[in-house]
Amino acid sequence: MKITAIEPFVCDGGGGGLGGARHLCDPVRGNAHAARASATGLGDGLHAYVVADPTDLAGIAVQIRRYLGAPGVLGVKVHGERSGTPTASKAMADLFGW
Repeated sequence: MKITAIEPFVCDGGGGGLGGARHLCDPVRGNAHAARASATGLGDGLHAYVVADPTDLAGIAVQIRRYLGAPGVLGVKVHGERSGTPTASKAMADLFGW
């Protein structure tokens, strides 16, 4: 079985997307899209991760509760580089509850 993981980035043109974006395009829409895609594509080995934006703790808490554990969703992926959040920052520590 071929296993493919998708990253939930949804961008509407102009400076977003994979490959160099310094921000998350729309993690709410992207996480919803990834969860739907993995739920309907699970038989083909399609899986997803919930993307966590360390600059939006309240928002990611909702996203994690909504999608973690859904069919085909494997875990949470933190994109500090995309949000411009250093690993040693307070926002990152708060995300992990340190």
